[in-house]
Amino acid sequence: EKAEAEKKEKERKEREAALAVKRKKEQEERDAAEREKQRKAEFMRNLTIVDGTLTNWYGNERNFVLPEGLASVIGTAFRWKNNLETVSIANGVKTIQANAFYGSSALKKVELPASVSIIGKEAFFGCSSLTDIVLPKAINTITAQMFGKCSSLKTLTIPVGVKKIKCGAFSGCSSLTEIVVPEGVTTIEDDAFENCVKLKKVVLPNSIKKFGKNVFSGCVSLEHVTLGNGIKRIPEACFNNHQKLIDVAVASDIVEIGDRAFRNCQKLSSLTFIE
Repeated sequence: EKAEAEKKEKERKEREAALAVKRKKEQEERDAAEREKQRKAEFMRNLTIVDGTLTNWYGNERNFVLPEGLASVIGTAFRWKNNLETVSIANGVKTIQANAFYGSSALKKVELPASVSIIGKEAFFGCSSLTDIVLPKAINTITAQMFGKCSSLKTLTIPVGVKKIKCGAFSGCSSLTEIVVPEGVTTIEDDAFENCVKLKKVVLPNSIKKFGKNVFSGCVSLEHVTLGNGIKRIPEACFNNHQKLIDVAVASDIVEIGDRAFRNCQKLSSLTFIE
């Protein structure tokens, strides 16, 4: 009988211990759910969304994640956010408006969803720490000064659907070493790659018909250039004072090479005409 009583007492204590563990776990889960509820409430208090457009963010965190379904347009909510380092935007956002991230100098990485089809001018202007961004395939224009003075950006893939690269799109991208412009781009406007001082190689596709002024002004490291056979006119002073330029390939039926186009290109040893 004593042994049986001891056994039952042991079983009772084990049940109580198991129940205590269960209750503790349940309480921890309730506490975690309450903390998450409070976090979400605080997150929403820091947002201003008007008619689907995120217009303001009052937070001070280094990392921002926009959940799906909250907004379809990103306004100037992240302008001059100098503590912000990473941004991840959920699918469903269609437009990044002009100046959206303007001057956010600590921003290193931006994740954009495939749903984005429009990015406004100067959207990332002055994001001097930006190194990691993939442009969605749906966009068709690299807008004016979109990446102006993004001085840490080393590489960028332009989506194949892009038709236009607007004025100063990559102006002042002083770490950019190579840019691939895909077939299908028809227009490169003035100053598009101005002062990309580390850019060494450029290959432009045959689809380009409009080629602006000063596209490569200040690209002092440029060595190899292929201009697609759709470019019939090289603007004046296009490669003026590009002292490291070695070889250039142009269309065989080019109709005009502007004044001082290759002035003071001391290392230029090859000008090739392509069909």
